[in-house]
Amino acid sequence: MGKIRIAQVINSLKPGGAERFLVDLLQAFPRDRFEFTIFCLYSKGELACEVERIGIPVIVLEVPRKIGLKGYIKLYNALKMSTFDIVHCHLLEGCWYGLPAGWFAGVPIRIAHLHNCHWRLSFRARLFDRFAFAFADAAFGCSRAVLRFYQKHMWYPMSKCYLVYNGVVAERFKSLPSKNEARRVLGLPQNCVIVTTVARLVPQKGHVFLLEAAKEIVSKFKDVRFLLVGDGGLRAQLERRANALGLGDYAFFLGQRTDVPQILAASDIFVLPSLWEGLPLVLVEAGLAGLPVVATRVDGIVEVVEDGRSGFLVPPGDSRALAEALQTLLQDALLREWMGKEGRDIALQRFNMERIVSQVAGLYRDLLHRKVKEL
Repeated sequence: MGKIRIAQVINSLKPGGAERFLVDLLQAFPRDRFEFTIFCLYSKGELACEVERIGIPVIVLEVPRKIGLKGYIKLYNALKMSTFDIVHCHLLEGCWYGLPAGWFAGVPIRIAHLHNCHWRLSFRARLFDRFAFAFADAAFGCSRAVLRFYQKHMWYPMSKCYLVYNGVVAERFKSLPSKNEARRVLGLPQNCVIVTTVARLVPQKGHVFLLEAAKEIVSKFKDVRFLLVGDGGLRAQLERRANALGLGDYAFFLGQRTDVPQILAASDIFVLPSLWEGLPLVLVEAGLAGLPVVATRVDGIVEVVEDGRSGFLVPPGDSRALAEALQTLLQDALLREWMGKEGRDIALQRFNMERIVSQVAGLYRDLLHRKVKEL
């Protein structure tokens, strides 16, 4: 049997959880048995060079932002130019375009990869999503919470759903510098407890509640600093809010960074105050860096962070509870160290990329074999 040819469809390869997962997944895949092409709907993105470097082509379709026939025709024509065995679609627009276009182009297997719980999606959009999924053979959910959401609120049949956890390449965290060295290189103070979050500056991530918690914390702990890594539409608003709360000397917006492992190595605590999530890879990365976590008890987060073992889980939107959990860790260095070790063990056991690659490769083969038997 020749190589299995797979088209990956995604919005772009700009930095993000789903995009990072896809790039890491393809870099770890055995290319003697699988051949990949990535189709970006809108633009290429900064992560594209990582897969192009290993010979995986990235094709930008430049489809219109508004879902319409022109976009479907562009993707249909692109898929018809080669003989693909599988089209594997990521994120909402990737599935909305890729599943119907793959069916009309005659691609035998169409897969929807579900990366988030879309609680704020309109009823009309949910109906459209379910229509697109009618063209799918399978759905891969990045967490049990995501699968439950799609089965209950998007009406996906359980028979087509598979749990495929997001994974992280652990090797990126094997040779991290010491905390003192990482801080020296990054220009961070040596004598402070550093609390870090890495997330897009959008409403979903709940940064405003972190800032409110930080105001309460700095009134009691002067040797604490908050690092907010990431960018997004709320940046200017959040910076103004931080200044209004008197956090100018305590909270620092670092923007989009390519040295996240080094920033985590320099940190003491990781925090993620999201209002909803699929399965945030950054929590796995924090675990691999040996950091205790304070996060919200929502969706897939509870499948990464074990409350009382690798960190603390608090209700979403509750800045007081967030502050109390952070204060518990700020006061106890031994607890931070123990929880960090437990988090690393969980990350290595549950979210190892080699195990995920083996699972996905097996699903590719099984789905194709099942299709052949049906014909």
